[in-house]
Amino acid sequence: MRKMKRSLGYAVEGVHHAFTYEQNVRLFLYGYIVVVAAGLYCDLLSWEWITLFIAGGIFFAIELCNTSLERLTDVIDENRKIAGGAQFHAGLKQAKDVAAGASLICLLMNALVIVIVFWPYVVLMIKGR
Repeated sequence: MRKMKRSLGYAVEGVHHAFTYEQNVRLFLYGYIVVVAAGLYCDLLSWEWITLFIAGGIFFAIELCNTSLERLTDVIDENRKIAGGAQFHAGLKQAKDVAAGASLICLLMNALVIVIVFWPYVVLMIKGR
């Protein structure tokens, strides 16, 4: 039980760190507050809530993985510089770029899910119902 509690503490610390130091994480969470408020206003159906939370959760998890990989890559690169290695290893840049690409694709898919869920409500509002 102690080990599980300790692991949970590390996880919470990681999320807190990402929220504190990563602008993209903060922007996403603030944006998601707006999405949840809009969902409450539109009185979304259960499946719509589930879809929004799954899509948002997946993006948030990928963004945390991206942040983690960036930190690890930066440490490896810094150690290479200290040891007299090349300024920046191309493979490290590629790893960071691919992780950022995964985050971007997840964000775009998340935005698409939001549009699909809210589109019928927007149409109804435009029609005045």
